[in-house]
Amino acid sequence: MSYPEPALARRRPASVTAAAVLMLAMALLGVVGAVVMLVTVGGIVDDFRAAAAGAARDQVNGLSTFLRTYSVLAAVLGVLGAILLAALALGNLRAVPGARIGTWVLCGLGLAVGCCGVFGVLLSGAVQLNDATAADPAVARALADAYPGWWLWVNAVVSGGQALGYIAVAGLLALPAANGYFQRTPPAQATPVWYPAAAPLSRPM
Repeated sequence: MSYPEPALARRRPASVTAAAVLMLAMALLGVVGAVVMLVTVGGIVDDFRAAAAGAARDQVNGLSTFLRTYSVLAAVLGVLGAILLAALALGNLRAVPGARIGTWVLCGLGLAVGCCGVFGVLLSGAVQLNDATAADPAVARALADAYPGWWLWVNAVVSGGQALGYIAVAGLLALPAANGYFQRTPPAQATPVWYPAAAPLSRPM
């Protein structure tokens, strides 16, 4: 008599695959953004120094150091975030315990950072347009002119896109199909019980 085969391995739902692909794409964009930031910061600082040649040297040197330090730290954080995103994406593909919860935590932090980034970019643009808010309007204008024209809006779009990406990833991993995939053990299946056939009753002679 043949017995039923063990329960088949869980199939990965399309929502988990889509979430992982989106996370890997976001990780790649994070690395690209970090590289662009490191490549462009040198020219930005040079242009700022040239435009603010007549300003106080202490203020110019302080802002130049701040720009370089901020760019390096932001690039390092971007690369570390990309590595974490990629690791969690692979964990989600393999249904590693804790990977989905870790992804949700990262999505919450990333969403907060993305919203702060959009707000910061918009606030920075508003401050740059109002030189009267600066202690030295000439330095403020030199700093604003040192950035490329695309810098402000590209950063706003990237920050907003990251926030939307984190929302999409969190939503995809919360779908019912993903819930079943991330169960630690597949649901038990009832195994039919086989009873031996009863011996025929003997007739009295």
